[in-house]
Amino acid sequence: MNSQANIPIGREGQVYQYSLRDLLTIVFKRRWLILATLLTVVTVVMLATLRMPRTYRVTATLLVNEARAEVPIGPTESTQVIAGQVSEQDLNSEIVVLTSRKLIEDVVRRLIAEEPLNLESSDAVGRSISAVSAGDEETQRSEFNAIVADLMGSLDISVIKKSNALQLSYVSTDPEWAARVVGTLTDEYLKQRVL
Repeated sequence: MNSQANIPIGREGQVYQYSLRDLLTIVFKRRWLILATLLTVVTVVMLATLRMPRTYRVTATLLVNEARAEVPIGPTESTQVIAGQVSEQDLNSEIVVLTSRKLIEDVVRRLIAEEPLNLESSDAVGRSISAVSAGDEETQRSEFNAIVADLMGSLDISVIKKSNALQLSYVSTDPEWAARVVGTLTDEYLKQRVL
């Protein structure tokens, strides 16, 4: 009995080696099975991809600068503006500000106040915003909190490596809605940082 399973033994105990011709013969004999399997896999993947909803990612890049007016110690006549290096802690602090509940609530309030989009094509957050104005006070408050939580969870904010920039992005099934969310967030952030 052969101690090595799966290795064919020829006459006189020699190990049989497959040649390229033998392998091509096997592939040629099974060509219809191979083609059918390949076509089935490609068709299933293509149909699944076509049935998936389109998603749109809107990104904005924010440059974080640290500039401060500093009075020189020596006897000079003017005040110098010294641009300091932004540290990793500064960038992380800005991410905390961008993801803060207060800022997101301000964004949602502004989105509610603005003229709504065609909400049939909008994503779930957009449809929820239209529902906020329709219900009673308790329903409005719970919908508002749900929208804020959704928005906080769906924002992606990251530091761009080796730079003083932050990139924020939002993914939606509606490109106009995604652009409104990112635009409103950057506007509210800049208002908050200027004050």
